[in-house]
Amino acid sequence: MTTRALLASLLLGDAPAISRLRETIALIAPSTVPVVIEGETGTGKEVVADALHRLSGRTGRFVPVNVCAIAESMAEDALFGHERGAFTGAAAESSGYLLAAHRGTLLLDEVAGMPSSLQAKLLRAIETREVWRVGGNAGRASDFRVLAATNVSLGALVSRGALRIDLAHRLNGITLRIPPLRDRLADVVVLAQHFLWQYRRDGGGDVTLSDGLKRLLLSHSWPGNVRELRQVMETASVLAGAGPIGARLVEELLQGTAPASTKPIVQQSAQRHAIVSALRAAAGSAHAAASLLGVSRATLYRRVSSLGIELQEFRDLGGSRSPDGPVPS
Repeated sequence: MTTRALLASLLLGDAPAISRLRETIALIAPSTVPVVIEGETGTGKEVVADALHRLSGRTGRFVPVNVCAIAESMAEDALFGHERGAFTGAAAESSGYLLAAHRGTLLLDEVAGMPSSLQAKLLRAIETREVWRVGGNAGRASDFRVLAATNVSLGALVSRGALRIDLAHRLNGITLRIPPLRDRLADVVVLAQHFLWQYRRDGGGDVTLSDGLKRLLLSHSWPGNVRELRQVMETASVLAGAGPIGARLVEELLQGTAPASTKPIVQQSAQRHAIVSALRAAAGSAHAAASLLGVSRATLYRRVSSLGIELQEFRDLGGSRSPDGPVPS
């Protein structure tokens, strides 16, 4: 697949800002310069980061890390890993995200959520490309490219004391800004059609967007951006079965007034989407996925089992062993 075709498949839309974004990604992807990806929640910052990695030529993994979703007590272990016996319960060594990204790309999502003390250690790891595990007595080399995603500018984060200025300077190479969906409404129908095809390509069903539904989609402000649109189309597709998706159903979903009889289906669909997204982000690591979701591993396993999700699929996608070791079956 050509660079142009890959970017067109990942970043849909014809808005001028999106076209310029695709051109910039193609230009800077092969470099090692750090990139800051700015955009409101749900605009697709991880999609942009994934595109940068795919076009970089780097042979390692793409490792996205939602820093805010990691408990402060677990943050150092999650990022840097630990040696066997480093603390009670550390029966095996753990690589951590920075080592998992060796020869690949590390995405730090909402980096300002990291404790200040840990930011200093991260800065050192970025500058030296050397990772010191918890309990370790020697550093380990990790050649990773670092990307940072944020919904607030790094300057603003520094001003409010949420981000160390030296780390901000190290991260701030090139800044890519993703426009909110309300500023590219011409792309809403294109995206909605794509999501509908995506959710119905295997099971069949009507993939037509009526004129009434198009008007409704264009009239909404989409405060949740592309993520909100994707979730609405997925849920509507489930509730409509194989039939066409009506404007009234979508309007009810947007207003949060779906019929009570459909609420369990909606909740199950949303829960499945959240778990799958977390497992993908964690490259199959149950420990990391549970942390992202804010639940225990036992709770994650129960939900995975009840929803029929196969953990092995995400481990296979991750390539090498996930940072928390083998996932129990």
